Amino acid sequence: MATGKRATKRARAQVSHTVRRRGEDFIDAAANNAATVERQAERAMLSAGREPTARAAANTNMVVNALVSAGHHYMTCVNRLGDETMKLGGERYRHNLEFASALARCSWWTEAVWLHREWVLQAAEDYIGRGCNLALTAASAAIGPRQTAERSSG
Repeated sequence: MATGKRATKRARAQVSHTVRRRGEDFIDAAANNAATVERQAERAMLSAGREPTARAAANTNMVVNALVSAGHHYMTCVNRLGDETMKLGGERYRHNLEFASALARCSWWTEAVWLHREWVLQAAEDYIGRGCNLALTAASAAIGPRQTAERSSG
């Protein structure tokens, strides 16, 4: 029992550390993306020259490309988060059915208490594991646009 608690505490600490580290990466990505957009706007202004129509067209193209890219990254993130959530729901449903079936077959209250303990431990493991995956998915979605911007500006 003590080993399970230590493992759970270690897993929680690791998730907390990862989320904090990825949050800092997200802020860095936002700053880098802003700088990249600013550089691209300056390039567009220089290449468009003084003609207002050409300047407007260059700015519009840049804005449309940024919106399309942001939409693509958003939908990728939403799809990945949805997949992880469905996996968690499927795992919990399966484990709950197994628990209910085993509980219906048990004949002693000590066995029922042991089954409940195992079910709680399994639930905690599932939620911590999928919680880590959800946090990593959200953090990696924030890093994706930064890497794309670095490749396009480099």
